[in-house]
Amino acid sequence: TSANIGSAATLVGNPQNMIIASLSQIPFSRFLMAAGPPALVGLLLNGALLWLFYRHRLPSQMTLLPMAPAVVDNRRQLRRVLPVTAGVMAGYFVGFHLGYTALAGVMVLVLLERKEPQEIFARVDWALLVFFCCLFMVMAGLAKTGIVERYWTIWAQQMSFANHEGLALFTAFMTVGSNLLSNVPMVLLTGPYIGDLGNSEMGWVLLAYITTVAGNLTLLGSVANIIVAERAREHHSLGFFEYLRFGFPSTLIVLSVGVALIYRISGIE
Repeated sequence: TSANIGSAATLVGNPQNMIIASLSQIPFSRFLMAAGPPALVGLLLNGALLWLFYRHRLPSQMTLLPMAPAVVDNRRQLRRVLPVTAGVMAGYFVGFHLGYTALAGVMVLVLLERKEPQEIFARVDWALLVFFCCLFMVMAGLAKTGIVERYWTIWAQQMSFANHEGLALFTAFMTVGSNLLSNVPMVLLTGPYIGDLGNSEMGWVLLAYITTVAGNLTLLGSVANIIVAERAREHHSLGFFEYLRFGFPSTLIVLSVGVALIYRISGIE
């Protein structure tokens, strides 16, 4: 849950935010100023809820597990990676294209390493990339049917950012849609119509924040949740309803406070 909330803070935190960066052209620093504080407050609230729910199940003293094999301390490689990482982050804040900036960082590291990059490229999850490409095609096909445009025309006035009721309806619609369709398809379908709801820049930030935090509602709501559940299987079998008992209140509280903060930061009364 914390990983999902934290990823809402920047345009490179998760796949749906990266798509929003491409569609909206919002500067990295401006997005961070709008989404960073709500994400930080959300992390604090989520941490407090975790303590409230599980404080009686935590041991009074934590015992250390056997140490894992020592990682090779490669200071030479570290001296290469840190400046390149800092340069990539600086490029984000300056306003360079996010994708090309990250690619430039990869190219610099490959050139500095002076080794054939096949081993690095072999670690890329090509199946995941193909999945996203196919997902984009399916969503584009759905958009061309006219169904999405027709329903957005009907609901645009009800979900207007000009009033609190519209904002609440937009939040609920994005939350439910993100759990039924997944957050990336929801962003692809909603993006072209954000400007119809009012303040478009605030709308992009809201879309990023809501679709990301909505992933905490159920165990299947985000890839991060599924990965953690699978990794934890040897120690604890995390069930759907066991997760829902925490995910449901956490999502409602973090969304309510975060959306209100974004609305306030945007200066709209």
